[in-house]
Amino acid sequence: MSDLLPLLARALAEAGSVGFGRVVGARRAQADLAIPCSAARLIQQLAPPKVIKALPRTAVDAAEAEEEAAWRINAEAAVAALHLGAHFVQASTDYVFGGDPNTS
Repeated sequence: MSDLLPLLARALAEAGSVGFGRVVGARRAQADLAIPCSAARLIQQLAPPKVIKALPRTAVDAAEAEEEAAWRINAEAAVAALHLGAHFVQASTDYVFGGDPNTS
């Protein structure tokens, strides 16, 4: 599935042309997830009613070794959307979360 995430991001960016309203696809220069608060600043600036984050960090071993970076990449945008009252959707894979809430 992780190979499909860039395709999902591209499809979402193109969705505005088929009746989904205004769709903004952020490039790394606009929201570099490696830079603290980058995604949050962009979300606050645009103040969208919905945020779809199509490129989560899926490297589980790296996320465990670099917890701060993993938080910034996977959670910072969600927190910013929450503060604005925006709906938030984040694509993931079953490798990151298999769907069983009883597993850690």
